[in-house]
Amino acid sequence: MQQFTPIPEFDQLKEMAQKNPEQLEALRLQLIEETISLADERTQRKLRGLQFHIDMEVRRAKSPIAACVKISEMMHQSLNQLRSMLNNEVQETSSAVISSRVRDISVDDYPMETASLSPDSASTPTKKSAKILMFPVI
Repeated sequence: MQQFTPIPEFDQLKEMAQKNPEQLEALRLQLIEETISLADERTQRKLRGLQFHIDMEVRRAKSPIAACVKISEMMHQSLNQLRSMLNNEVQETSSAVISSRVRDISVDDYPMETASLSPDSASTPTKKSAKILMFPVI
């Protein structure tokens, strides 16, 4: 079983940030590496790429708050992409299920009469077609 680095209490982290930021950075990198190492190899590559992107955004930021805002924007953008993909998948699945149940049939056996617009015109039976939903009987 893999041993994980314990995460210090908030006050300890705060003190570390004020008195020894290098130690805090080393802890951050160690925790990130431990977390990434839990994933399979393919996912690890993706996570390392994502972490690289995050690190670059942090370095480009003009302040820690700007870095936090940028990372937050990245997370929201990713969440919106995921939500959009899931919504599209649900819609496509629903559409496929409904489409698979819709059948064109001719209702020749059940002629319908068209309504006449004037009382003196004769109504003649006409053949209609319809789409029906077919559900399996359980």
